[in-house]
Amino acid sequence: MDDRIGVRLRSWRHRRGLTQRALAELAGFTQGYVAQIELGRASLDKHSSLQAIAQALQISVVELTGQRGDSQVVGLDPDSTAALRSALIAMAWRLPEQDTLPASLEAPLPIDAIAKLHTDGRFDRVVPAVANFISDVHARAGAGGPTHQAELSALVRATYCAVASCHQLGHRDLATLAAEQCQRFAERLGDPAHLGISSFALFRILTVQDIPTHSGPIMTRAVELLEPTAGTDTRVAQMYGMHHLMRSYDHALMRQRDDALYHLGEANALAERTGDRDFGAFWFGPTNFKIWRLVIMTVLGDGPCVVFEPVNPSAIDSKIRQATYYATVSRALMQTRTHDSAAVAAMLRAEAIAPQLVRLGGEDSHDTVRTLLRRRRPGSSNGLRALASRFEMTL
Repeated sequence: MDDRIGVRLRSWRHRRGLTQRALAELAGFTQGYVAQIELGRASLDKHSSLQAIAQALQISVVELTGQRGDSQVVGLDPDSTAALRSALIAMAWRLPEQDTLPASLEAPLPIDAIAKLHTDGRFDRVVPAVANFISDVHARAGAGGPTHQAELSALVRATYCAVASCHQLGHRDLATLAAEQCQRFAERLGDPAHLGISSFALFRILTVQDIPTHSGPIMTRAVELLEPTAGTDTRVAQMYGMHHLMRSYDHALMRQRDDALYHLGEANALAERTGDRDFGAFWFGPTNFKIWRLVIMTVLGDGPCVVFEPVNPSAIDSKIRQATYYATVSRALMQTRTHDSAAVAAMLRAEAIAPQLVRLGGEDSHDTVRTLLRRRRPGSSNGLRALASRFEMTL
């Protein structure tokens, strides 16, 4: 760990106007521990502790620890976060009031490029791109706000990408703001498929923030919105399937196995009907279903039961889904306790595909690497050592 982390912590604390006691209370630590970190007398070597401090300061872990040399694993600079926050708040007051909107614009919108950045796992580039896009809509539409269905559709998709990217980089407050505006844009558009995107954004935030029980009402509302047209509109069917997958994951986190398997079965039936398609950069279909099933079964502790089933993640053009697959393969193989070398290889492959997703994500990948490191035998591969070093773990 960088020995200047105490200096950075103190600097960010002062910028946020927090006392040591206030920061300690927000992060769940003692004032004495925060003081010792700032003086360089205590270390922050646990990823969970880093996340707690970073969240309390409303910054990313990378901003707290300092950016790595790897140009693809970076955090967000304060200007990017400020620009997105300002754009989201400004647009919230500039939605059109008319009942009907023209369908399209003469000039194409950059939403596909933003979605590509997201699916490629370049989360640090998504945020400024979304901020610039919203500002462009401001400038083009003037005081009336977005005036075309195409603009609102693109805003829904762009703000969803911002939700996922901000959360990935540790800016949960900004992710929540983006999700709220995503919901506003979708409600103004009134299209069930886009309402599905916005409700999925809210649903995802509640689930990944370790409060899955609060997501039930969102799921109920989403079902009411999506179910009537899921049989006739493939876009709606895809979003309906994504909600079943997220709900299954939700129940898996709460160890409600039967409910998790029920929603997994519902998603499977929808995936077989839609095939591998891409609406809103979600890539719902049989391939992504298999990736989600592996994730959910691994959360339930049954990863070894499905990890050896054939999956071709390259069938979908999404690096974050491909990397999720290999990172989960690593975790599932670790559960077997007899395939640690293969687990290391899978994690290395995931990291190579989408480094920001793997190394700046939640605890799952860090726990996997930490466990593999703890179980390593004499003569372990250099790959594990290098991996542990990049994850900032002590050998």
